[in-house]
Amino acid sequence: MDPNSPVISSGSTPASAATSAENANNGVSERKNWTDQKAWKDRNDPYTSPQYTFGNRVRRQLWSIVWIFLYRPSPRVAHAWRACLLRCFGAKLGPHCRFYPASRVWAPWNLSCEDTVMVADEAELYNPAPMVLASHAIVSQGAYLCGATHDYNDPPCGLDGMRGWLRVPASRRESTSETAQF
Repeated sequence: MDPNSPVISSGSTPASAATSAENANNGVSERKNWTDQKAWKDRNDPYTSPQYTFGNRVRRQLWSIVWIFLYRPSPRVAHAWRACLLRCFGAKLGPHCRFYPASRVWAPWNLSCEDTVMVADEAELYNPAPMVLASHAIVSQGAYLCGATHDYNDPPCGLDGMRGWLRVPASRRESTSETAQF
């Protein structure tokens, strides 16, 4: 048996056991160095670093808690209450805005609505960048408004608030005879 073998058998000598322990320690230290390098690399890698600030993530968590306990269970007719909650989180809403209880707003502080805007149940406003809904806008049930996209030409995949898209679920498209054109 080779004394430099990393395998320690019950019949090994103390010298071979010491050699095996050194090999094991070298493996651990090599692994630790690799982990430290990987952590340093991940910290500076724009593809794996967080896209949003810590404060933004905390605000979104607080908004999620408020949405679950105060916004979502509110009665359907409590439009003023939901508008007040959105305003508390920085939304700029005009008069007579109606948000229904099952509507979702990702970041209220990035939302601006003019007068008489309605967002129906199951409609979702994904607005990591500022989103403006013009006067008398109606966002129907099940609609998904995406207020930003990733700029794939930018190495850190930054958000580009100048582009957006609207998703209409297949069940809604099949039920209408007209096709939406954008």
